[in-house]
Amino acid sequence: MRIQYEVTKQDYIAFNINFVDTSKVMRRSIFIRRFFYPVFFLAAASLLESVFNVPIAFLLVVVAVMSAVWVLYYVKWFKRSVVKKVEKMLDSGKITGLIGSHELELGEGHLTDTTRESYTRYESVEKIIATETHIFVYVSQVMAYIIPKHTFKTQEEIELFIEKLETYKVTTKMK
Repeated sequence: MRIQYEVTKQDYIAFNINFVDTSKVMRRSIFIRRFFYPVFFLAAASLLESVFNVPIAFLLVVVAVMSAVWVLYYVKWFKRSVVKKVEKMLDSGKITGLIGSHELELGEGHLTDTTRESYTRYESVEKIIATETHIFVYVSQVMAYIIPKHTFKTQEEIELFIEKLETYKVTTKMK
């Protein structure tokens, strides 16, 4: 089975946001930063009381409000920063082969991705994530083929493609 498709900047951004949303390590990191920093700032308020000679009640209210804003908006801010960093990286022109035409072949026992710049072959798939708009075929913990669903004409083609990909999936994990 062979498919040809285009990966755009928006597709690559969608992959990175999906990675943030689905990676256990990223979710744990975001959770820690989201809730640890406010606790740290609340604890630091007692130190600021003696340095600035300001009543502790006032500092606790200010820090509590800032902490609430942090907890509510940190994830949005983080995702926005990921988008900006990805856009900056792609706009630099130093990364080739991500954006543009791709041809993915599901051959006998291997996956082959061909672009104008490269030819990559993998023997297995770590995981497959299908979103509303994309199929992400992970060949390592942080690398995936990004396939926009609009590449396919019907839902049946998408299901057949995913079913075929499942045969490449790694079933045993090395410890």
